[in-house]
Amino acid sequence: MEKSSISVLIADDSPDIVKVTRIAMELRNYQCYTAEDGKQAMDILSQHAVQLLVTDMMMPEVDGIELIMYAKKQYPEIKIIAMSAGYEMPEDLEDQRYVTLQASAGFGADCQLKKPFEIDEFYAAVDIVMQEKI
Repeated sequence: MEKSSISVLIADDSPDIVKVTRIAMELRNYQCYTAEDGKQAMDILSQHAVQLLVTDMMMPEVDGIELIMYAKKQYPEIKIIAMSAGYEMPEDLEDQRYVTLQASAGFGADCQLKKPFEIDEFYAAVDIVMQEKI
């Protein structure tokens, strides 16, 4: 599959992250869709064939874990990169709002990316998860 025929969905509630990652993917000729929360991302996934999902872990409406579980259940072949600034284990494990990057792998994420990241790190993560599709 050529890069130009690969679609990516970027889901993040940070407009800056969405903008930077969208531009990075467009420079590599990927078709891009964007969502500002997990619910919007689910709607886009149901309407478009997407091969790569890049998602933040902490978003309003639907968080990254729920989005990853939905995507893997509905579209088992989709590749997923999970990203978050909150990647250390909290002291209070009863805080249900805290989601770690480590947990994302258990729910189906193929790669984890800690924010902030350099664009080269982002490209490396994309290359790793998409190598079998290109």
